[in-house]
Amino acid sequence: MEQNWTIKRVLDWTTNDFNERQMPSARLEAELLLCHLLDVERLYLYTHFDRPLHQDELTQFRALVARRRRGECNAHITGIKEFWSLSFEVNPLVLVPRPDTETLVQAAVDVCQDGMTVLDLCTGSGCVAVAVASECPGVTVHATDISPEALAVAARNVAKHDLSQRITLFEGDLFEALPPQNRYDVIVANPPYVRATELPELSIEVQQEPQLALLGGGADGLDITRRLLGQVKTFANKGASIFIELDDTQTVRVATELGPELLGRQGTTIADLAGKNRVVAFVDL
Repeated sequence: MEQNWTIKRVLDWTTNDFNERQMPSARLEAELLLCHLLDVERLYLYTHFDRPLHQDELTQFRALVARRRRGECNAHITGIKEFWSLSFEVNPLVLVPRPDTETLVQAAVDVCQDGMTVLDLCTGSGCVAVAVASECPGVTVHATDISPEALAVAARNVAKHDLSQRITLFEGDLFEALPPQNRYDVIVANPPYVRATELPELSIEVQQEPQLALLGGGADGLDITRRLLGQVKTFANKGASIFIELDDTQTVRVATELGPELLGRQGTTIADLAGKNRVVAFVDL
């Protein structure tokens, strides 16, 4: 890149480069990197197409592009990820929120009513807790995570969205983090479920996610889900609903095998926008 490259020319060049490397959403990736560099909203790029980048800006942008080429995800480079039309801080200590997880949020939102208490297990960045609380102003949300580093990120996201009065964070392993008297109307979870043998087959971006948030589910990826289902009734109000995000190869098994075994009832599955069975649901316990 040389001097007098305009915003449009830089975006076009970077988009072509990312397309050649078969990166999905190449144009969006390029725009987000440039917005991060210039500290502007995306609209600014389109209203200032002819604005030339200074040499120091080109140098810094080249460094950002190099990081993306090496497989570092855009969200870790910029420190920001949009989820449920909300902006979240992320870093390498938490999973990057993905569109698939919005299926989990929608399932909870569909059953939430004013006065209910929601529990978000394995909260990570806090994206699910914040999204549910933002969408349902009449509910209270508790969220747990075993990682203190992840909870620090979640706390900043809760504060960022001015939800500290309605979201409480607890550090610990699943329900062990909670006061034993607590009971919940809606329980959601996005637990670690990746099989260790699968990890090398996943994208570079996913492989760079925190191992604590990916692994730990045992040979079939469901050990944590088994523990969750085995303990959940103790913390569920009568008529409670449970929603768990899993791989689409696992949800049917959890609904038809683990549900009857551990909860005494069969669950159902909820598909994401790609048509994959993303969430297993146990409603009206």
